[in-house]
Amino acid sequence: MKFLAHIGEPVEEHPVQSPVQNQTTDVGFYFFGGIVILAASGFLVWKILKKRNGRKNISEN
Repeated sequence: MKFLAHIGEPVEEHPVQSPVQNQTTDVGFYFFGGIVILAASGFLVWKILKKRNGRKNISEN
């Protein structure tokens, strides 16, 4: 949370706005990051299962 303060506007100039802005950016960041991680892991699992199923079918046939 602290690293967002010096990336954006100085905290001293906007004591009321900056905490709210940091909270919303944190929530958006974690929400978006969670979606990306879920999508990537789901895609990888699907690819691995597809490869395993393909190998099984080839070996059985």
